[in-house]
Order: sequence, then C-alpha cells, then structure tokens
Amino acid sequence: MKKETKTYRPNVAAIILSPKYPLVCELFIASRTDIRNAWQFPQGGIDKSESPKEALFRELKEEIGTDKVDIVAEYPEWISYDFPPQVVEKMYPYDGQIQKY
Repeated sequence: MKKETKTYRPNVAAIILSPKYPLVCELFIASRTDIRNAWQFPQGGIDKSESPKEALFRELKEEIGTDKVDIVAEYPEWISYDFPPQVVEKMYPYDGQIQKY
C-alpha cells in the first residue's frame, strides 16, 4: 500500500556570510562526507525540547565547531523538500525535511 502523507523532519539551516559583507560577498558552504559531490549549508534536526534558534546554535557548534554567529535575518516561512534517493533510506522514517533558515 502506498503512503498517503509524507513525514518531514523539523530542521534548521544557516547561510553564514563573512564579516566582510557587503564589501566582499563570501559565504560558508561545506562538502558532505556521506554523499559524494554534495555541498550544503550547516544544518540539522530540531530536538523536541528545542526552539529553532536553540537547535541552530547547537548544530553550528556540532557541525562547524563554533556557534559564534549573529543572526541578521530569518526567512519568514518554513521550506520543505523531499530527500534525494541516496539518503531517503538513511533518514527513515522521514520522507524529507521542513527547514527554517
């Protein structure tokens, strides 16, 4: 039987700009270690007891070793997407993520 509704994992992501912005436009994007030739912004799941902001700072510390960032903007809506085939099994029971940037 085919699944009728999709399940999305709550997630946060950050687009990190250089402190030189707007004079120099540099941003941080990292190579994934588990998917060849895949790049992404730092991101990760939101635990049940966390706010999106708390999750963001925790994920930054875990993924890039620092949480020393200033939040200058927040996208007003949540963005959802389905996982690509190469990660859908790894992320079971979720079909994709709903992200706050």
